[in-house]
Amino acid sequence: MEWTPDKIKELRQSLKLSQQVFGVRIGVTREYVNKLEKGVKNPSKTLCILFGYIQRYENENEKGRC
Repeated sequence: MEWTPDKIKELRQSLKLSQQVFGVRIGVTREYVNKLEKGVKNPSKTLCILFGYIQRYENENEKGRC
């Protein structure tokens, strides 16, 4: 999957996290999250893999909710 700025923002918002907290969880600053969501910076391969794991985990948890 290609992680576009909109998809990154969607992932963060689906987790109900601020840019600050999301950044802490993925190991970057709030400013870097902001730049990713604006398309100023592109996520590294490592971040893309991490986003994929986070998304899969979130999807698995949603399946278990009633």
